[in-house]
Amino acid sequence: MRKASSATSDLAIDALDASPQKASHARGSSLSSTGSLSSNASAPGASARRGRHCFHRPSMFFALCALVTTTLATLTHEGRSATCARTPTHVVFVDAGSTGCRAHAFAIENARKAKGRGSLFEMRTLGTKEKTRLPLAEMGGRVREELMPAVRAALAKIPDRVERARTPVYVWATAGFRVLTPAKQQALWREVREAVEAETGTRHGYGHFRTVDGAEEGFYAWLAANYLSDVDVTAVGRLNDANTPAPAFARVSEDDNPLLKSVGAIDVGGGSVQYVALPREGKGAFVKSMLELRNAVKVESFLGYGANHMETRWRGALAAAKTTRNACAFPGHVVTVDGVELTGTGEYRQCVVGLRKQIASMQREQKVTLRMPDDFKRVERFLGMSLLFHLTNFITVALPGALPSMPKATLAEIATAGEKLCAIEWTKLVKDVDGKDPNTPADRLNGRCFDAALVQALLGVDFAEDDIAAGEVGLGFSQNDERLNFIERIDDAEVEWTLGAAMSVVHPTAARSNSAWAKTRVPTECARVLHTSFLNALYEWGVIIMPAALVATGYLLYKTLRMTANVATMARSPSYLEVL
Repeated sequence: MRKASSATSDLAIDALDASPQKASHARGSSLSSTGSLSSNASAPGASARRGRHCFHRPSMFFALCALVTTTLATLTHEGRSATCARTPTHVVFVDAGSTGCRAHAFAIENARKAKGRGSLFEMRTLGTKEKTRLPLAEMGGRVREELMPAVRAALAKIPDRVERARTPVYVWATAGFRVLTPAKQQALWREVREAVEAETGTRHGYGHFRTVDGAEEGFYAWLAANYLSDVDVTAVGRLNDANTPAPAFARVSEDDNPLLKSVGAIDVGGGSVQYVALPREGKGAFVKSMLELRNAVKVESFLGYGANHMETRWRGALAAAKTTRNACAFPGHVVTVDGVELTGTGEYRQCVVGLRKQIASMQREQKVTLRMPDDFKRVERFLGMSLLFHLTNFITVALPGALPSMPKATLAEIATAGEKLCAIEWTKLVKDVDGKDPNTPADRLNGRCFDAALVQALLGVDFAEDDIAAGEVGLGFSQNDERLNFIERIDDAEVEWTLGAAMSVVHPTAARSNSAWAKTRVPTECARVLHTSFLNALYEWGVIIMPAALVATGYLLYKTLRMTANVATMARSPSYLEVL
């Protein structure tokens, strides 16, 4: 090899002194000779280079990604929900909210069988809700100890042991959980699934443990409110005698369209605010499924306007301004925030005005408005739920007779009662009221003055002369609007969004098995062949999908630029031109 290389070099040097024809001939011979020798010299390592090159091909890169994804998806397969195959006789739903978890047990009973009339099924609440000490977001590593006692107590309300063992359990989280990172949510859901399946001995399929968005929560609350107000939402998709969809919500005892009598709902929780109603233009009069009804109902949800978030922001702003007087707390109540000691003064009107300014600032930051659409003015009744009921009910406990028309109450009446409530000294309030209201635990008692002001700030308009002049603040109810009803129970059943959520998972299967109801498409959670926690993470985590797409695009761009640069370099080479 060395001799051959030396001979080739001598030949090339001699060719430089020769005539152009000889030089050309010599260079051709040199190229031929060198190329042949280089080819022979590289032969032993050629296969190795070819093997390495395969891993740099885009097709191989994507094939490996697909193989890894398929393997992980198969290993984390969750299966379909049991409610996809049959209508359950019972279901347990857990509302994993901002202040704690509440477990509800429901019984699903066969409805009247008259074709073209009657309900698809009837749902009955078993007993009262079971509560946890902590919200799910704070249960990391302790789900079995904190959550399962409430689930166990809810299951115990189902009398038949066999049915109890077959009862599906759903744990759905709301606003307080949505603020967690996707990674933390997935870790907690994994722990919840393991704890529930260990407790029940049953494998739960896709959709049982998840985070719902604000629009979903509002729609479920609307379903519950209307169902308990004698608006039969299970009638969605029912066929009349002509085998065409009947008007939605048709009551058994009425021939008119009860859609005109559907109620709206307002839900103020610890982390968010939702309002929901069916607009009066007639949309949804002939819906055939829960999905179509969901699309017809107007739902708005606003994260960050719930009581817990608003109070934290309010106190933080006072501490940042080094203000020690807290107008939104009972006189004498003291709390330390960021090293600043805040003392309550109980100035209700000042608190309302301050909160409305805070809401206006938040709306500008988020570029949203809480004001309800104009067509909602035609809704005859709104049910105030969650905090709205808890606050007004607390007022009747602390100040008997302050709201004489309960469950109806105007914002003007709440304002008058709120001023009296916030004026009560903290020590006297603890002595006289602590423990008397089941919806006001000891750790929330100090926040009821703030809650009274927040209800006015969120719902009302024209509260004070110095109210917000620019922009719309609040939902838009006048001080004397009589459409507000503050309730928690109707006919001894709690108005909770979990009731509507339970109806939404039962209805599709029950409708498909009843010949008097329209056959609609299978729900997504039942139609998908493969449900896995890994794929769910890919669907929900944009932080994974987008970087992966960027890496793949960058890789392809790099390879393209590199190939272009190589071609350009070869084109400038004299030997390359001569070979051509």
